[in-house]
Amino acid sequence: MLGFGVVAMRVVSAGDSSMNSQVTGLRVASIVFAIMAGAQLCRLIIRPEILVADHVMPLWPSMIAAPVLAALSFWMWKLSMRS
Repeated sequence: MLGFGVVAMRVVSAGDSSMNSQVTGLRVASIVFAIMAGAQLCRLIIRPEILVADHVMPLWPSMIAAPVLAALSFWMWKLSMRS
């Protein structure tokens, strides 16, 4: 028998201020940017050989992408805390 976890859900009315869709959207975007920044950092550390149309993809795009994505993640999270 497979065990499934029980997920508790709370019904939120339209006037409930504890669940703001903009704040949720900013936090989700922040987490997505953080995951992407982490993936770029892993690529810089592990240095896998990535081939695109039989050409090796250089590492310098990851050197640019990692801090940009980390900054976007931080910025989105900070905005979600302000709201």
